[in-house]
Amino acid sequence: MSGQYQCMVLDYPTSQGVEEMMFAFSFVGFRVDRIWTDDLVSNRLEQDQLCLRYKVIALPSFLSIRSRWLALHIDRIFGWNLKRFVERGGLILGVGASMDSLVHLDLFGDELSVHRKRNPLTEESWVNVSPTGSKCEWLKGSGSLTLPIDSEEPTLVVSDSSRVELEGRLQRLGMSCLKKEGFGEPDAVLLEKTMGLTDATGRILSTFLEPQYAVQMGSQHLIGTGPGAVVFQNALRAAQAS
Repeated sequence: MSGQYQCMVLDYPTSQGVEEMMFAFSFVGFRVDRIWTDDLVSNRLEQDQLCLRYKVIALPSFLSIRSRWLALHIDRIFGWNLKRFVERGGLILGVGASMDSLVHLDLFGDELSVHRKRNPLTEESWVNVSPTGSKCEWLKGSGSLTLPIDSEEPTLVVSDSSRVELEGRLQRLGMSCLKKEGFGEPDAVLLEKTMGLTDATGRILSTFLEPQYAVQMGSQHLIGTGPGAVVFQNALRAAQAS
């Protein structure tokens, strides 16, 4: 039954949307643990325990200036190998600025970094995106989505590699899994259009968007399933299938 699948929502200084992330996973049937990073420092959860106990690691957004701090904690202090976690059937969701941390961990190659600037329009912008390919487990069958993005407008940038070579590799390997709609020619500005990345297994979704805020939509008297729900429903299906 679905209740057997357990999700860790990692909580850390300046994190945002933790309650919404917990609700999103519990809404589709996961058991959810909220784990504070300080507790993992004092009571370390070893890699094997992590893989046995959890099907999902969820990383909420936070102030982007702390993205290297989170990557350092995951890699050096907790001693977690996230590639090994997904190879053993785990799933990872990183949203908002936690995408920066997953990029720092070189889960998508070492050529990428993230540039951010303040969005002068609104702190609650919504972006139209389309999934590309069928590799990412989190996005299967979702179609076009309209999801929120935080106030820091992000862009993937290239370091230590040619742009053309990197864009070609992202397309060839199906790693670019969410594209911003209405943004010029389809192939001309791939990195600027890319709102989400997946890994070689398709079990990681790292996205600038925040689907946990769009799981339920409507007024007090008329609430329906929102566009973000499909992301979490797909996670449950992938957990059941592995």
